[in-house]
Amino acid sequence: MKEKFLIIIFIVLGVLSVFQVSAINNSQTNFKVLGQAAFDENLFKEDFNPQNSLNFTDDSLITLVFGGDVMLSRKINYLLKQADNYFIPFINLEKFFKSSDISMINLESPLVENCPVLNNSTMTFCAEEKFAEVLKQAGINYVSFANNHYLDYGNKGYDSTNKYLQNQNIEIINNGQEKITTIKDKKIGLLSYNLTWNNITNEELASKIENLKNKVDFLIINYHWGEEYQDEPNNYQKEIAHLSINSGADLIIGHHPHHVQPIEKYNGKYIFYSLGNLVFDQNWSYKTRIGELVKITLNNDNQVFYEIYPTRIDDFINVKVVEKFMDYQKINLNLGKYNYLLVIADNNEKRANGLSNIELMSVNEGMMFVFDKPDFYYFWMKDMNFPLDFIFIRDNEVVDLLENITLETYPQSFTSKVQADKVIELNTGEIKKSGIKIGDKLDI
Repeated sequence: MKEKFLIIIFIVLGVLSVFQVSAINNSQTNFKVLGQAAFDENLFKEDFNPQNSLNFTDDSLITLVFGGDVMLSRKINYLLKQADNYFIPFINLEKFFKSSDISMINLESPLVENCPVLNNSTMTFCAEEKFAEVLKQAGINYVSFANNHYLDYGNKGYDSTNKYLQNQNIEIINNGQEKITTIKDKKIGLLSYNLTWNNITNEELASKIENLKNKVDFLIINYHWGEEYQDEPNNYQKEIAHLSINSGADLIIGHHPHHVQPIEKYNGKYIFYSLGNLVFDQNWSYKTRIGELVKITLNNDNQVFYEIYPTRIDDFINVKVVEKFMDYQKINLNLGKYNYLLVIADNNEKRANGLSNIELMSVNEGMMFVFDKPDFYYFWMKDMNFPLDFIFIRDNEVVDLLENITLETYPQSFTSKVQADKVIELNTGEIKKSGIKIGDKLDI
């Protein structure tokens, strides 16, 4: 049996998550390898249709794109001035911002005249006024300025930032300020708060949200909150997020921790606790170089579908957007405490490719393999770039879990203790973080 298993491993021509499908016949187990060289076209159905995705052909849909922390001071300003090209960080971001009805970032640096160009670690931020033109060129039309750096240059810097952005027809939302815009006959409200200073009571915040919600159809709140360099939201973030949704908020976008944090779906509304860094000079750790662009699609009934585009900062000023699975179906699904964007692998080719050779997957992304019938499906880590957690599902119930399957395990393969008809792959650590357990029912 060992020799037979090794032969099978070596003849597989597929990549990550190539399957060995076992079938019980006369009490003997035989392995059928599904790779690029051995497909059984009749084995799987290919009509899986996620119910919680939206029809993207509808002309009435509204698209919103949000990015995380943008800091244009210190080494960013210095290197861009040296390169004589202030647009470099936005080269790969431009098409996402320009393709949306609302495109919004959190701006961490006041725009001031005669901003000193400093290649040091000062915590007093500023950026040259020409960055207002750069943001406009990048397609950004909304800026949240409610953060712990908006007064770094006092009221003068605050006022100049407002002036320079408004001169470029960029809507700036200051701390506690509300904006209302109409897109395709839908009134959309935007509200921003810096909660790192705890300058508003829960009662005042709830009242503000309720009043604004009465004026609009859909309400978005940007919060600057949480603890820096933490992977999960703290209790205060959760308290405020739930309070906000109970008071009328429809969508919450968070920033400040400099790490990407989870997504929660609470009472049918999405909370993005932190989008991480989009443009920042914190090159000293992997997690501070990673961020998320989030694309929100909103229909007439205020149903929301989101997509994630992971970003990575290279050499301080080059921001790469990792685009993948553009022609795949996707769903937004609760797994334990948090919500994930899952890419659907529902045919032979997609299952054979799996996540192999994928450069980067956000902590809020995953892949779901969909099969026609329950069986033992084997996975390995061939051509993988990051470790994985596996969730095995049968009849929409979690039946087994595998955690922290590392790259070093290849060519070993893994399967569940019981038969499954769906398998979800997440970044390692997500099973523990989300608290998902065997026996959980999933709304698939």
